[in-house]
Amino acid sequence: MRTSSRPHLSVVIPVYQEQDSLETTVEETFRVLEELGRSFEVLVCDDGSLDQTPLILGQLQTRHPQLRALSHPTNRGVAQALKTLYSSARGEWVVFLPADGQVRADQIPRLLRHQDFPVVLGRRQPRRDPLPRRLASWGFNFLIRTLWGLQVRDVDSVVLYRRDVLEVEFRSRELCLPVEVLLKAVRRGMAYAEVPIEHHPRRSGRAWGANPRVVVRTLIDLLRAWWHPALWG
Repeated sequence: MRTSSRPHLSVVIPVYQEQDSLETTVEETFRVLEELGRSFEVLVCDDGSLDQTPLILGQLQTRHPQLRALSHPTNRGVAQALKTLYSSARGEWVVFLPADGQVRADQIPRLLRHQDFPVVLGRRQPRRDPLPRRLASWGFNFLIRTLWGLQVRDVDSVVLYRRDVLEVEFRSRELCLPVEVLLKAVRRGMAYAEVPIEHHPRRSGRAWGANPRVVVRTLIDLLRAWWHPALWG
């Protein structure tokens, strides 16, 4: 595809069991993007939801031609959903947005103001999560700074990527994917910025990333990737 035929921005939204928040999130996203006045597309990947998420996604697609619906037949985890979305996005810029409403589409313009950086991380201030989740996130980011020297405070939040940042193979699982993306960008000489964004309590549902199994696998994967750099290529 020629560069000129690409939309300016792709918004990617992974979803799993988000029947109560998906419609509001998508409608807000279209409202914000239409006000920006730039070409865009919205991609949603249903990661094997067993609730009404697939039905709602189909209804939204009939109302919004710029919505591209993708799906996994079974739940494969947020990292795999993001890989599917990133490989399918056509925009010159790609922004990840959660479906749960904790970071809303009205924060996208804040990220777009910093397009002189190939990677723009949104730092949630203040965090509207329960204390255990805030502590887990603090520990996760502390580990990233310690292992790789990446000066970030909120690596696993909303992020805006320039197209070429995502044009490499990513191998990590679970919550390690944003770390691998950032690390590979830095190794290619790309700069990054971290900007404050608003954060809200979840609209509904539960935070699947807090699952103990996910946390343990993430920790193991981080340590393995640090000990054996070739694992991530």
